[in-house]
Amino acid sequence: MIRIQKKKTTRKKLTGPQTGKPVAEKAGPKAAENKEQGKKRRFPYSKDSRGQKDMRGKRDVRPSPRFPEEPEVRGEDLEKGAFVLPGELVGTTEEFRAGEGTTVITGDIYSSATGYVYIDRKSRIVTVRPSTNTPNIMKVGDIIFGKITDVRESGAMVEFAGIEGKADRTIVNATRLGDIHVSNVRDSYVKRLANEFRPLDIVRARVIDLDRLRLTTAENSLGVMKAYCSNCKGELVLDQDGKKLKCPVCNRTETRKLAVDYGKGIK
Repeated sequence: MIRIQKKKTTRKKLTGPQTGKPVAEKAGPKAAENKEQGKKRRFPYSKDSRGQKDMRGKRDVRPSPRFPEEPEVRGEDLEKGAFVLPGELVGTTEEFRAGEGTTVITGDIYSSATGYVYIDRKSRIVTVRPSTNTPNIMKVGDIIFGKITDVRESGAMVEFAGIEGKADRTIVNATRLGDIHVSNVRDSYVKRLANEFRPLDIVRARVIDLDRLRLTTAENSLGVMKAYCSNCKGELVLDQDGKKLKCPVCNRTETRKLAVDYGKGIK
């Protein structure tokens, strides 16, 4: 039996259009250029002035830590003549130069005085001018004027009207009634407080305790400056001896803890 030996053939690997797969290009300058262009097409971006990536041609609007989102208080936001206290922000050095009554801290201009803000738009200077009409703050030792609102066994209650020398301005820290304790009415023993004060009396007193708003009238210059009759509400005047008060309407006589200048300087 004769066997016929088949001829062994080798199959060639198909590439390109025959297999449907792209043929790999030989490495070279042109191939590297095509590869780089492909990257640019797939990942287009640029960098802005701060070095941040600007993806797909759109600017990155995320805030930088140096530029907070909160709006800054500018000098022009303050009306001319606005009243400020020390430490209040009145502008920035980007817009104004710091003038009198101000101080600069890390680019911000703060008030260093109590007063009113003035902005010179032409020279771009912001100043704070101290005002004589500063808040009227009562302190220990001040002489005050007030009206008696109530008289009790232990003391008399006083509604504050003003501080001597500043009587035309409201007292900022007079948040409640003052108290003249019975022990602070005179420098001697007081048996009955109703003989020293009556409601509606106008008194001059000295502040001795701010926390409890305690007052005293023990000095000769302190006490009742103006009083009204308990009967007919007429204004009382000094009698002949100058120690008691008399009503010219109903002739009633009353006593008070009088200031030495009773009836003077009070309208």
